[in-house]
Amino acid sequence: MGENRRKDDTCNTSRFPLLDITDEVNLSASRKQKASSNYDLTRDMKMLGMERANFYGWYNTYQLTKAMAEMVINETRGDIPVVIIRPTVIESCCKEPIPGWIQGNRMFDPIIVSYGNGQLPAFLGKPDSPMDVIPLDIVVNGTIAAIAKHGYMQKAELNVYQIASSVTNPLHYSEFFEYLYEYFRSEPLVESENLIRVNNYDDIEKIKYFDNFNDFSKYTREEISRRVGGGNAVATKKAQTQCRAKIIFHAGNTQKLLYEMSKEEQINFDLDVTKIEWRKYFQEVHIPGLRKHVLNERSIYV
Repeated sequence: MGENRRKDDTCNTSRFPLLDITDEVNLSASRKQKASSNYDLTRDMKMLGMERANFYGWYNTYQLTKAMAEMVINETRGDIPVVIIRPTVIESCCKEPIPGWIQGNRMFDPIIVSYGNGQLPAFLGKPDSPMDVIPLDIVVNGTIAAIAKHGYMQKAELNVYQIASSVTNPLHYSEFFEYLYEYFRSEPLVESENLIRVNNYDDIEKIKYFDNFNDFSKYTREEISRRVGGGNAVATKKAQTQCRAKIIFHAGNTQKLLYEMSKEEQINFDLDVTKIEWRKYFQEVHIPGLRKHVLNERSIYV
């Protein structure tokens, strides 16, 4: 609690101070009290959040406030058994209730759609870096199993479960983009008024990787202009606007939970990440589900 385990450039894990949630709440309240009549609360809180996240060693305000919420739960739980579930990037169901079911654009879906539309020619990152995707039904099954276990045991303790895949069944960015390339070469996206279209499968190229943001940004702008703009300044600007905005997690507790379940429970509440075949999951389950439930495409691709 209060630690982020992040290392600085010298691999020192103790450089960042422990998070004091009372100090942070008081700081936020005092900033509001000192506000003038033309005070922009949203803007100031965003800036304060990033400032405090950097101070404590978190990468963004989202991570900081997640940590603060867990600290509040830990401090107020009393003698109640508490389970904290930390899923990584949740994507569509692998099996239940329907393979590929998903509601809304999730974390990696804008990347998938942009690549399928020819709007993502490059990626900022190392191809051998692990990404961490977890199907929704595995998260649900893990949550039910953890609640059942600790509700039965009735021990006044805090238990944290990271439901993740990067340790037990790692997926690397190079594999992810290779699966996307194979899929969209044979199943190009169809007409949609909300998306810039890929004219044919020849527009899908293998992703290029960059480790420098300036080089990545320059290449992406030029490539989008070449592919989509075609010399048309309005079309180029529209494409660039649409493209602009949009760690390894150890899961030892979740693996232990799996081993403690009976064979029948393991079948009914499957949370074994090692069974996932990532190529099959993306090409036969997730992307078709994304197209059907989010992009609302026709069932027959053209």
